[in-house]
Amino acid sequence: MKTLIQKITTSLFVLVIAMMAMPQSNADAQYCGFENARWWTQYSMIGRVTVTDLTEGTTIIDRESNYERWADISITEGPYEMNIGNDFLIEVYWGGAYGEYLRAYIDRNDDQRWEFDQVGPDEEYIGWIRRYFGFNYPARADTYDEFEFTIGDDVPEGPSVLRVMCNYNWLINDPCELYFRPGGLYAYGEAEDYAITFSAPIPETYPTNGNILFNNEEYDGTQRMRDGMLVDYKLPAVEFKGPQPEGNKFTYSISGPIPSNEVVYTALDPVTGEEEVDIAEGSTTIDIASATGSASVDINEGTFLPTKGGIYKVNVALIKASGKKAQGINTFTVANNFDMSVVKVESPTTSREPMFFKYDISTPIRISCIVQNSGLNPVSKFDVMAKIYDADTDVMIEELPTYTFDADSDPNVLPLGSIQQMEVEFPAFEEDNVGEYYIVFEVDYKYDEEEFNNYLPREGTSKFFFEIQYNDQLSAGEFQTPKEGDTL
Repeated sequence: MKTLIQKITTSLFVLVIAMMAMPQSNADAQYCGFENARWWTQYSMIGRVTVTDLTEGTTIIDRESNYERWADISITEGPYEMNIGNDFLIEVYWGGAYGEYLRAYIDRNDDQRWEFDQVGPDEEYIGWIRRYFGFNYPARADTYDEFEFTIGDDVPEGPSVLRVMCNYNWLINDPCELYFRPGGLYAYGEAEDYAITFSAPIPETYPTNGNILFNNEEYDGTQRMRDGMLVDYKLPAVEFKGPQPEGNKFTYSISGPIPSNEVVYTALDPVTGEEEVDIAEGSTTIDIASATGSASVDINEGTFLPTKGGIYKVNVALIKASGKKAQGINTFTVANNFDMSVVKVESPTTSREPMFFKYDISTPIRISCIVQNSGLNPVSKFDVMAKIYDADTDVMIEELPTYTFDADSDPNVLPLGSIQQMEVEFPAFEEDNVGEYYIVFEVDYKYDEEEFNNYLPREGTSKFFFEIQYNDQLSAGEFQTPKEGDTL
């Protein structure tokens, strides 16, 4: 029995020594908090934190507060977005009762901790400042200090946390410690945490969201009269969120009109002819000087000439010298004076990619589409039709009752405004024969200037199929009974 007790005692001693040998910073620094602190003392406090994007000249965070002990991310709101590759400034309005330290940290790799073995504007431990306030208890905010830091191109997109904290008496590097030791009962100071999202800085474009361009007009950078007004026909362009360093490039293309994904305009480098366009060092805005595609005019200029009304997409990407890419999409509208279009099938659900949906036989199928006034003037009256065809024979099997929109005859109905959309719903379709079908929607408007977008699907594009089957029909293939000798 004595030998057993000695063995147990020895084992416990080894376990305690092993636990004491564990590095505290790695064990505790998983976005550590101060839940265990029981005795808080206002020896130092934070009154305001402001974070400015120096590259773009914008304010990211501006928050005032009183002494809060520990303000975690649920208190400081957020998340706040920081663009990768930019320089930032933290300004802290704070104060202390005696000799105090101010510190700042930011997680750069989403590993749920702040490394603190290195200090500097490119490190997770951004920096520290020492101030002597004299005897001023309880502490009051009366001093401004600041830290500059950079979110480098090697920082991945995603979440992070910024911690700003101040404490009494001596320099503590560990972000988990406000006094004496991490996770301790005493906290002589204050900490504030801010949820951050690192994002790649996507350039602005022209055209962009909400822009309406005239159909069959050259956007060549000139000003011309139209309907008695001087119109600025600007060239397609990109605008960056700050001066660009040497080695960066961009790509720019326009596709559409929706639902088509055809690329009708692609910017080219005017020197190399490549689709990746070099950015001159220090540039903030670039007009496209060379382009190709059906909506371009000449490879030696960047003119955009749309010939079909509808909604288009601008696809833009900033490619940094490091190879990191930031991509974005903006949408704009090309409009005639008078134009209606069918822009989307709401129902039925397609039997082809990506849904592969099937309807049960004799089940009422909802039929609906979205139409849009794609013109510049209000529309008071139009008709919408829906026709259903057998996919095997191309024979029309049903034409649903026409939907008529008539604001002229109904004082309770307002005309459909420019770019305004509405859903048109038809009576349900029901069929007793299994098989695959397709549907065509059409909008008819007396003054319509463009027929191309009156139909959906558009002429020359894939049909919109849907399928009706028995509810026990299997599309994965036939089951076969294993034969003698088959290996299972």
